[in-house]
Amino acid sequence: MSGVDPYVAIAELAERELELANDGRLEDLCALAPAWDELASALPPRPPADARGPLERAAELQARARAALMGRRDEMLRELRATAQASRAADGYARIARRLGSRVDRSA
Repeated sequence: MSGVDPYVAIAELAERELELANDGRLEDLCALAPAWDELASALPPRPPADARGPLERAAELQARARAALMGRRDEMLRELRATAQASRAADGYARIARRLGSRVDRSA
């Protein structure tokens, strides 16, 4: 095994992370944490010079994954706001219906 192999593995894992982030597969993304921990624990304190390429690639992939996750987060927040707004509207209509319900002739 060459000195670059773990760094290539880091870039490959970052690529997988980006794929999962783009697909919105958050649980699978979280499941990568042990692999990251295992790779990081096996690294020397200072990477060799030939690890630069894979590490730069991994950093770029992680930045893209972060951007994808931030986009997903923003999308979820918009959906939550819309749901909360719809819930408030439904509550308002329910209150009106209860008030009007006491005035409705139900004998028919």
